[in-house]
Amino acid sequence: MLLVDVTELAIENLQGGIQHTVKGILSELLLAPPEGWRVAPVQLTREGVYVSASRDLEYLFGPFDDSFSGRHISVRERDVFLGLDLLRDHSAVFRDALARLRGAGVQINVVVYDLLPIDLPHCVPEHISRSFAQWLDVVGDLADGALCISQSVAHRFLRWMSARSGRKAGITVDSFRLGVPNRGGQAPGRKVVQCDDSAKFLMVGTVEPRKGYVDALDAFDRIWIASPDSGISLTIVGRYGWGLRDFLSRLEAHPELGRRLNWLRSATDDEVHDCYRSADGLLFCSYGEGFGLPIVEAAQHGLPMLLRDLPEFREVAGDGAFFFSEPGADGVEGALLDWLELRRQGAVPRPSAAVAITWEASARELLGAVARVQRC
Repeated sequence: MLLVDVTELAIENLQGGIQHTVKGILSELLLAPPEGWRVAPVQLTREGVYVSASRDLEYLFGPFDDSFSGRHISVRERDVFLGLDLLRDHSAVFRDALARLRGAGVQINVVVYDLLPIDLPHCVPEHISRSFAQWLDVVGDLADGALCISQSVAHRFLRWMSARSGRKAGITVDSFRLGVPNRGGQAPGRKVVQCDDSAKFLMVGTVEPRKGYVDALDAFDRIWIASPDSGISLTIVGRYGWGLRDFLSRLEAHPELGRRLNWLRSATDDEVHDCYRSADGLLFCSYGEGFGLPIVEAAQHGLPMLLRDLPEFREVAGDGAFFFSEPGADGVEGALLDWLELRRQGAVPRPSAAVAITWEASARELLGAVARVQRC
């Protein structure tokens, strides 16, 4: 049996990158269970016991067959646990639950999305850094496999493991890639745009300090002030997260809001799809990511990308993007102007279709990593 932890998704779909991943992977595992395995979506209770999550997932998937529905899960030796969701705020109960599963002979695998609360603590509230560190210790102490969403995260996790006190051996570290929904295998053709200064830029992600939204809006304000008639616009897709109350007030009262500046804070999947189709370029100026799911989404739509020069972005996008490294609003403004000049020359890098793997392929890679942990 493959126990798939979807605790947070069973409570609420926050439409963030982790939620998209959990939905995408779980749907594939339910549609096509690995041969010889029964897939059981589970959620953690306050008592540290895993129970079936099927009833609480009906709001997303509708009713589906689950022999454990509404009952506690009975595990056996050689069953496999896959921690697909992030239980950062429940580390003590999570530790107890994993210890029970290990005691029953269950192999423990946990997906590691990033180590950003450790690497960029100034970008998250203190309680998040603290609770994440506690969760990460649980993974280091009890997991048989740490399955990272990029090779860059895997390398960072290995460095963390080598530096920490306590358990340093007995855990297999592997990686897999994230995907996008299968839209028939055909990316929409990019519309023909005039080689002038008009361009629709898109940013996708939770509005929080790490994402670089303040830098981006500063850069666009400079461009709009310098060229009042500029056709450059910015659309932000993502809910408000934390730490940017002043920016939130500025955004909501911005004179360009509804004109050259738009914010979709609770967009549906179809609305996000339409944003990618209508944009001229994806702007991704985050200061840290574990993968960068909007890169794959943009590649699926054939959308050119302007990316901060991060190892994760290089790994995912390859040569199919325009990269910039200068920090702050200066860096974003310079990147925008440089990209527009490249477009006039017909030299904008184009994303590779190979970047846009589906969730089906992502799930296969994840199951491959689980199998390698079993062999170790």
